[in-house]
Amino acid sequence: TVLYVFTLRLVLYISQPTRMFQQLKQRFIAKCGVFVRHCAIDKSDSESKCYYCGVSKSEHQLRWHCEDTELVSNDPLVHSKWTQVSSIGEETTGAYGRIRFTGPSARRDEAAHYVRLSSESDCSIALGVLLNDWKVPEPSIVISVTGGSSDFRFDQKLKDSFSAGLVKMARSSGAWIVTGGEHSGVMKLSGLALCNCLSGSGGVPVPCIGICTWGRQHGSETLEKSNETVEYNSVPKPLQSNTTALDPNHSHFLLVDDGTKRRERTHQKFHGRLNEEIMKHDFRHGMKVPIVTVLVNGGTGSLDTVRESLRQRVPVVVVKGSGRCADVLAFASDCAKREMQANGKYQVSWTTEDHLELELKIKDVFTRRDMTTRSEKDEQVFNVDVVATMVKDVEKMVTTGLENKKSPLLSVYDALDQSQSPSLRELDYLVLVMVFRLLHEKCAGETDHSNTSKILRDAVKLAIDWNRTDIVRDEFLSVAFNIQRASHDIRVE
Repeated sequence: TVLYVFTLRLVLYISQPTRMFQQLKQRFIAKCGVFVRHCAIDKSDSESKCYYCGVSKSEHQLRWHCEDTELVSNDPLVHSKWTQVSSIGEETTGAYGRIRFTGPSARRDEAAHYVRLSSESDCSIALGVLLNDWKVPEPSIVISVTGGSSDFRFDQKLKDSFSAGLVKMARSSGAWIVTGGEHSGVMKLSGLALCNCLSGSGGVPVPCIGICTWGRQHGSETLEKSNETVEYNSVPKPLQSNTTALDPNHSHFLLVDDGTKRRERTHQKFHGRLNEEIMKHDFRHGMKVPIVTVLVNGGTGSLDTVRESLRQRVPVVVVKGSGRCADVLAFASDCAKREMQANGKYQVSWTTEDHLELELKIKDVFTRRDMTTRSEKDEQVFNVDVVATMVKDVEKMVTTGLENKKSPLLSVYDALDQSQSPSLRELDYLVLVMVFRLLHEKCAGETDHSNTSKILRDAVKLAIDWNRTDIVRDEFLSVAFNIQRASHDIRVE
């Protein structure tokens, strides 16, 4: 009887991940119209092509995805344009397991976990997979690193300072580091920094979680397996157009599938919803986990990420000197004029000269593909409307980030500014100060003493984890007695 019970429990334990992953969905082509010979292909090609996307019929049978393209003829067999809503369906995910990276860039000894999931998947289930199935330790803070998705020039001193700050936060606080998970740009830099800090040190692996777009990943067909370990080359040559590879120095991957192929940033909305799920989730006996977005470089798409972070009241740290989007926001923040209003908030404005200089900065740092149109003479010229809209958008975001005096949501990290105090040139210090100021704001708005005590306990626990009780003492001087009480309770525990 004992042996039977033990065997039954073992079977249930082994099958549990399968049952859990069946709650997640993936997307695929449910219908994609009529398969006819595409007018643009070679007539000698005997295989029919999808009328809407040009992908072959056999590839659709393999459940490859397609693009929403314009119709190319008036074929009577086709009655409606292909749409994502009508043509893409969902089914239980069949792609999850572990990835063992190969190639010279692979440095992690352990295989990484991965799962393919629908862009509409329930984020509470995805968080449950991270915590319960993959056994990722609960975080004290989540650092979301976003920005340049392609390799860019980075001042070595600034690069070293950023990497050191990221490592310090991860090792001292038990943070989750979350990126776009690709083997390029700031995602590659983050993975490499965290991996290097563990090489030969015997340290505890730091969770480095990649939230990626499934339809852009090179070799995604090799990942369409259930509960297996697959080999994956992170440096394929050559890469197909508009595809990318997974970074080998990440530990976990959420591969977000919206049913399209080779489109960028289709994972962003899911990432935003997951952030909201994390912020409302109860960790560590009721502790709420803060999230901070760190922007390094970045293109026009990074503005969307920053805007969403500010909407969710997630603090944003901009790494000045890293280029492009980060430098634009840093410039707009540095030259902003702030005037205190009766409601206790700043009125943020810019002089005419600063406004024009910001416009020139935007033209200077963004690519012509982002900012130009074709003139009548077939010359590339800056689209005035696009530039004006972007200037207005940047100023609006900076206003949102700076208007609250006690808890600004936007801060500029400048490691190269020797006029600043040494503490302000430390990334972990700046991140923690922003988190504490938000917690202080919550305390000020609370009338329930028990809720105030709970927020203070969260702040003190985080400060102890980071060994920075000096910051929490300075930021909460008005409630010093409660801090002492909260500190005492935590030490007793």
